[in-house]
Amino acid sequence: MTHRTPRYEFRIFGLKEIDVFIESLKQQGEKGKVRQISEIYLMTAGNSENNIKIRNKLLDIKTLVRQENGLEQWNPAEVGTFPLAKDKIKNEIFPALGVEPPAFDREVYTLKQFMQELILVDPDIKVALTEKVRHAYDFADCICEYADVQINGAMLRTLA
Repeated sequence: MTHRTPRYEFRIFGLKEIDVFIESLKQQGEKGKVRQISEIYLMTAGNSENNIKIRNKLLDIKTLVRQENGLEQWNPAEVGTFPLAKDKIKNEIFPALGVEPPAFDREVYTLKQFMQELILVDPDIKVALTEKVRHAYDFADCICEYADVQINGAMLRTLA
């Protein structure tokens, strides 16, 4: 796993109720890039310590380091790009999910095999398919964004 520098995040979700904050960001911030992103999130009940996502076949895990004054500090780590070796899946991904790893029939898994053979068949693992349009801003020397997010088809807005 490749670790990067831990970072603080504060994110809120909603629809209409966060529009006033988004308008303020648009008026006072310096506009950056707009990006469209598709991601797969893997979740299990009671697991609030690890954020596991797949973007462009790259799986990474953010681990919650601490919470302070409403901010969350996360330590991001790249697990790797699919195809992934069985040992990496068994020793890094399943422990982060907090569930027992299954029996493995392969030494290496493509993303499709990983999802079909290991994830979707496990009733303890939930999958969230997300489509995001992220609008970046520089505001008071901080990187900020708002995003329109579809999670399994449901629309939300988020501000970070």
